[in-house]
Amino acid sequence: MKHEILYDNMPSFIAYLTGGIIVFFTGIVPILITTIVLIIADTFSGIWAALKNKEKITSARMSNVLAKFFLYIIIIICAHAIDIYMINLPVFLYATTAAISTVEFTSIVENVYKATGINLIKVIINFIKKGRDEHI
Repeated sequence: MKHEILYDNMPSFIAYLTGGIIVFFTGIVPILITTIVLIIADTFSGIWAALKNKEKITSARMSNVLAKFFLYIIIIICAHAIDIYMINLPVFLYATTAAISTVEFTSIVENVYKATGINLIKVIINFIKKGRDEHI
């Protein structure tokens, strides 16, 4: 008798579970996409810098990319869960996203510098100053 009840309610259980998962991840999809894009950009800029400096690209270094990818995704999901179920504010999610983005952006800037000798931070600051000076 108990098994009949379970099987009769299985489609609605699966529907509720699927809906809950979709609702949970809907709030963090843009953050996950941004993180993935930053990881890809960091990986390609790192490969570019390694090729320019005639450094070896090893499978160990490439496997670090996968580890970083999964670690960042898990951290973002956990931060989102903490914000939803404990705090009810996106404090941890935003702080986590800011930290991950800063780490990845800094790595991209370093890789571009290694490949070209151009300091992107100085380029961005000069661009902002130039734009500000033109509008004053």
